[in-house]
Amino acid sequence: MDAMKTTIRILTMTVLVLLTGCKSLPGQYQIDSWKNIGTEIMDAATPDVTKYKTDLAGQSSYTRTIEFEIPEHVCSADVFARGVEYSYTNSWNQLINNRRSIYELRYQHNQDDESAAHNFNLYANKRLDAERVSGFRSEYATEIMHCNYRAFTKGEIEGRELARAHYKEIRQKEI
Repeated sequence: MDAMKTTIRILTMTVLVLLTGCKSLPGQYQIDSWKNIGTEIMDAATPDVTKYKTDLAGQSSYTRTIEFEIPEHVCSADVFARGVEYSYTNSWNQLINNRRSIYELRYQHNQDDESAAHNFNLYANKRLDAERVSGFRSEYATEIMHCNYRAFTKGEIEGRELARAHYKEIRQKEI
C-alpha cells in the first residue's frame, strides 16, 4: 500500500511540475504550499475508510445495525457492502424464520409453555426487508470476470458470517 501511495505521489508531482507553466483559471483548485501537495492529493484520492455501518430495516419498525470492515484488496467498497447487505438480509431471515417456526409450533401446541412463548418472542418480528436488496444479486453477479462480481461475492461471504454470528447471540438468550 505504501508503494502505491509513493507511486501516486510521484506521478502527481510529475504532472504538477509539467503544469507549472500553465496559468490557473479563476475558481480552479489552488495548492497553497508545495510541502502539502502529495498529502492533499492522496487524502482526496484515497479516503481512509475501512469500516462500514448500516441500518437494515425490517418488520414493525425493527431495525438491525450491522458493522463490518471492508478489506483493502476489494476493488469496489460499495459493491462489497451491497453484497454484505444482500447476504446478511437473506441469511438472517432464513435463520430467524426457521427458529421462529419451531417455537411458534411449540407454543401453539401448548400455550402454557413459558419457554416456548419466551423463545418465540425472541424471533418474532425480526425479519428484515428482503425486497430492498432483492435486485443486488442480478445487478452485480452477472459478469463472472468483472470486478463487481468478485467484490459482491466476497461481500456475500462476509454477510453470511455476520448473520450467523448475530443469530448465535440471540440463540444464547433462549430458555
